[in-house]
Amino acid sequence: MSSSPTPPPDGWVGPTDAEWEVIKTRPWDLLDPRHPRTPKVIAEGRYDLCKSCDEFHGFTHTCGICRCFMALKVHLAGASCPIGRWNPIEGVSL
Repeated sequence: MSSSPTPPPDGWVGPTDAEWEVIKTRPWDLLDPRHPRTPKVIAEGRYDLCKSCDEFHGFTHTCGICRCFMALKVHLAGASCPIGRWNPIEGVSL
């Protein structure tokens, strides 16, 4: 028997195409070895901030806002927190 995925909150539709153009970093960038990574010490600091946030779901290690798996997202140099707790690393590009 399979369980259905948890639906997003009411009114949440995810980023629009225009928002993705601003975001520039997408989850599947983790699969591209050319995509810049965050230095380990910074990734650990980002993840510590996530774990201390009320929106962090400890059981699944996901963000309640962007729904990302944060243990991986923090390693993307161009990624940012959806509520501004941490930002992309400046000067990083493909």
